[in-house]
Amino acid sequence: MPLASREGGYKAVFENSLMPMLVMDVDAPYYTILDVNPAYLEATHTKREDLLGKSVFAVFPANPTDQDSKNIERTIWSFNEAIKTKLPHTMSNYRYDIPIPGTNEFEERYWTTSNTPVLNDQGEVEYFIHSPLNVTAFNKLARKDEENMEALKMQRQQLYATFMQAPVGIGIFKGQNFVVELANPSLCELYGKTKEELMGNPIFDVLTHAKGQGFEDLLHKVLTTGEAFRGDAYPVPLAKAGKVENIYVNFVYEPFREADGSITGVIAVATDVTPQVTAAQAVNEAEERLRMAVEAVGLGTYDLDLVNQKIVSSILCANIFGFSQPMDLSDYLSVFHPDDLLRRADAHEKALETGRLFYEARVLWPDKSEHWIRVEGKVSYYQDKAPYRILGTVIDITEPYRSREEQRKLISLVENSVDLMSILDMNGTNSYINEAGKKMLGFESDEQVKNVPIANLHTPECFEQVEQEVLPGVMDNGFWQGVIHVKNIKTEECFPVFNSCFRIDDPVNGQPIAIGAVMRDMRPELAAKQALADSEEMLRTITTAAPTALWMADANGAITYVNQTWLKWTGTTLEDNIGDGWAAAVHPQDLARIKNIIPAHFSAQQPYEEEYRITHKDGTIRWCRTTGSPQYDKDGNFTGYVGATVDITEHKSLQQSKDEFIGMAS
Repeated sequence: MPLASREGGYKAVFENSLMPMLVMDVDAPYYTILDVNPAYLEATHTKREDLLGKSVFAVFPANPTDQDSKNIERTIWSFNEAIKTKLPHTMSNYRYDIPIPGTNEFEERYWTTSNTPVLNDQGEVEYFIHSPLNVTAFNKLARKDEENMEALKMQRQQLYATFMQAPVGIGIFKGQNFVVELANPSLCELYGKTKEELMGNPIFDVLTHAKGQGFEDLLHKVLTTGEAFRGDAYPVPLAKAGKVENIYVNFVYEPFREADGSITGVIAVATDVTPQVTAAQAVNEAEERLRMAVEAVGLGTYDLDLVNQKIVSSILCANIFGFSQPMDLSDYLSVFHPDDLLRRADAHEKALETGRLFYEARVLWPDKSEHWIRVEGKVSYYQDKAPYRILGTVIDITEPYRSREEQRKLISLVENSVDLMSILDMNGTNSYINEAGKKMLGFESDEQVKNVPIANLHTPECFEQVEQEVLPGVMDNGFWQGVIHVKNIKTEECFPVFNSCFRIDDPVNGQPIAIGAVMRDMRPELAAKQALADSEEMLRTITTAAPTALWMADANGAITYVNQTWLKWTGTTLEDNIGDGWAAAVHPQDLARIKNIIPAHFSAQQPYEEEYRITHKDGTIRWCRTTGSPQYDKDGNFTGYVGATVDITEHKSLQQSKDEFIGMAS
């Protein structure tokens, strides 16, 4: 090939090279720029006409704010070394900021540069090629790595502190006798035992009141089958402060596996949910009492949308209007007696002003029978005082119009009842006890209520109080309140109730016709919390979203935990990595080395750092750097390692590119 053609080819290579390059004269101290390729112009944000024929230090002066890098001096020294030795000279990772065009500012840059002399036929340096590689990103990555290592150190400290301060109880029970090998402070508090009482002892030798309650069977099943068990709101009898009481616990039993996969114990994680359970029970009981009270007095409920003129009603409400199922508003309006429509309209108009709805009217059933109803409700308003809703009740009051005596008994009972509601006739027998009262006293039917003398509902001593104090007090004063004891006829259990008695008189002649009673069972809790307390948060998996793979291993070197990042890198599950399963992801060319060196570190119980490759199930390969730190308990016993693995694939790629370039340049 002719020389001219070769020179043209060299020029094309120079112009199209992705490596930034300057051709510079050896006219120290100016070092005039003779030529520049497009890659250099792009890397330094400059133009060809601003560079050619000018001193490199005139075009790229020192950053006046950078007094530490000595970049001009270092660059001149590298130039001189290349010229003097007639060999390429390289400087790695040094700072040389470049001017920002159109401003007096500089952009921070780090470079790895090579200066390659070009000799003439006499062997003298005629000019040299200056090739800078921008390694600013690599430099920042290195600094970021340092920051990450410090952050990891802090995370390890936080992880240990989190475990010790975890709001959930965590324990490990080993062997067939379930000897306590680990118990954190929360578990000790939950069990009402000190750590010294628990550690090293079979758990049921310490928690004697929990023995024989089925927990041994659950633990044995987990131990033998390897299947985890989860219990929600489990009642657990525990002795605290010398008193045995039931607490409610959410817990999980997980098999504890050794490095070889054998199950030698059970991991227990438990949370005391007694406040939530008791509050929920109290709320449910209150709701049930309310429901029973509503049903007992025959109340139908409705929710009237005043804006859209739609209604939502209960089945009982529909029944009161003569329908078998809830109907539309127009259907309910159609059955009102024509003579009562104006009364209803006036009541609704007044309710929009007062906020309270009340009226009594007649409705006509499909069988043409006439029924009286009482409608009550509360009006709800928007902030601008516009009414939008009426929430209320409907009751069939036909019977009071037919039998005022029975109705007044019912009204007195409803108005004064709280829990057990009863009516005692003047002949000494109960004519009515509500469902809650029948349940409390052990009655199975209304017929039984009427046939059992009230003496059978008390012990002889308690009935003496009824005869000598309660009944005379009611008859003389019209009411009596106090604590008495009643007896469940089925279980024979005698328990205290707060009894509110009142005399029911004939409205015509004023003579007593019955005694109403409201009895509140004093055994249960009387007040339910208005809102359920928020459950204690389970131990947060603070490592799940970490960009770094985190892991834990026991004293035998068996992996007990890896976070989601590792699983994402390897395409595996947590179960795949437990024990020594993690090694399956190590690149075959690195596996033997890693399998030999990691146990050596564990034996020495010393911090370590290793680099190796891992392979995702889809074939993707990553370079990783793993650091491990030995862990000890408060007694100084080695318990295993915690560590972190960072992805250094990009770093390795940069290093490989640099090595390839240096190899090519040399």
